[in-house]
Amino acid sequence: MKLYLCVLGILVLTSTAIAEEVTRKEGDKSLNFSLSRSELQVYKFGFGGKYWTSSDVAYSGSLDVADDEVNTTGPYGLSTMDDSYYALSLAREKHFQTSSRLSPYIGGELKCSIFQSENTFEYAFGDSKSRNTGRQYSVSALAGAEYALNKNVSLSGEYAFGFNYRVSKYHNTLGDQTTRSKGFDLSVGRLTLLLYF
Repeated sequence: MKLYLCVLGILVLTSTAIAEEVTRKEGDKSLNFSLSRSELQVYKFGFGGKYWTSSDVAYSGSLDVADDEVNTTGPYGLSTMDDSYYALSLAREKHFQTSSRLSPYIGGELKCSIFQSENTFEYAFGDSKSRNTGRQYSVSALAGAEYALNKNVSLSGEYAFGFNYRVSKYHNTLGDQTTRSKGFDLSVGRLTLLLYF
């Protein structure tokens, strides 16, 4: 891990040392690769793109995926938790270029996500399974910044906060239960690598 951070630091310093002015214009587009946390508190990876409609407005879209399995052995037996998460999002960003490389922005995002969590308990006195599936719809405000390493590569970081509506279905050996909830979300944040072409 330390080696990767050192290599990333050298790349950033090198690209800054041979800096060129970078300004985005209408028609610029990128492929985006992102890392963030899901509503299930597991890391999700995203793939998407960004399209600039003017020098200060861009639209971005992303498909995010997460899959995590945790096995725990306790005093009464083995427990396994398997989580899956998929999300599709569309965002509009308003950029404020403060220097030739840094571009802070604000914006809005619409997101639809599907999640599933399965829990299996294997005990000496019997097994138990439960499953939670659901959908979540979110409308969020964004705040972030994009930093251009050069004209083809940028890094961005952002936070999203907004309202969501969630429908969950819970199934276990005792029966089914459906819940609906509304709430306020504060995202942990998203880091994105943007490759312009």
